[in-house]
Amino acid sequence: MKREGFCLLYALLMAHMALGQQLRFGVKGGLNYANFRIKNVVGPDRLAGVNVGVMARYSFGPSNFWNIQSELLYSAKGSTDKYGLTSLGGRAIYKYRRNYLDLPILAKINLQGLTFEAGPQLSYLVSVSDTNDNPLFQHPARRDYNSLQLGYAAGLGYEIPVGLSLTVRYAGDVTDVYNGGGARNSVFQAQLGYLFQTKSNVSAN
Repeated sequence: MKREGFCLLYALLMAHMALGQQLRFGVKGGLNYANFRIKNVVGPDRLAGVNVGVMARYSFGPSNFWNIQSELLYSAKGSTDKYGLTSLGGRAIYKYRRNYLDLPILAKINLQGLTFEAGPQLSYLVSVSDTNDNPLFQHPARRDYNSLQLGYAAGLGYEIPVGLSLTVRYAGDVTDVYNGGGARNSVFQAQLGYLFQTKSNVSAN
């Protein structure tokens, strides 16, 4: 039910933005470099993943200087850690994999192609997949995780008039991954995006 409500919220936002004339839709995707932030603890190590999805941008005026951009992204997060010893004498490796639907809503400035963005982000936990070299380790159950995460995102990038863009972004959570607390998602992202041209954009170019 939470998942359906999350998608409905996004659909309503897109319908509201569609009332404007400066609305463009697009697609984007890239790489995640994620781990968990744990208070007073160094590590764990970062884990590579992917992010991919759709976006919609509303521009306030023909100059496209002030914008609001909303995205719906599938985002693979998690971390990796080494601890203890295996039966062969090596370090046991534990990979925590968490797959989310991210909904960032960003204020975006376009300064002659150089872009700056920041805003809140809501995330819904879709699935959990852990791998562990130690067979005696008990994996947390799905009910041990918070389904919804509240966070933020901020980044910069460059965009050319035809709609191609490259963005580097940091996204962090202010709520905990687990019900009992103790860890929060921390993700660096590199993304390629493309905004589809509208009739007014084509005429201007």
